[in-house]
Amino acid sequence: MATELVLDASVSLAWFLKETPERATYAAAVNAAAAEGAILHVPVQWGVEMGHVLLREHRRKVLRREKLQEALELWKFSFAND
Repeated sequence: MATELVLDASVSLAWFLKETPERATYAAAVNAAAAEGAILHVPVQWGVEMGHVLLREHRRKVLRREKLQEALELWKFSFAND
């Protein structure tokens, strides 16, 4: 039986933004679990939270355009395979 996890936006955002070492470590562990076949579920507001924070950080010049594009491409891929 595959492991199932609920993916919070804060964990997803840690893959694209500089975070505290603890949050980055946890996000890396979730990423590794997903790579090993864990099933990730997201709350209904996940997309809104992700979009809001990614755009805000890009406007603040914290998130480079390339990293924003990478996040959007991965996001698009995840919905295409849903």
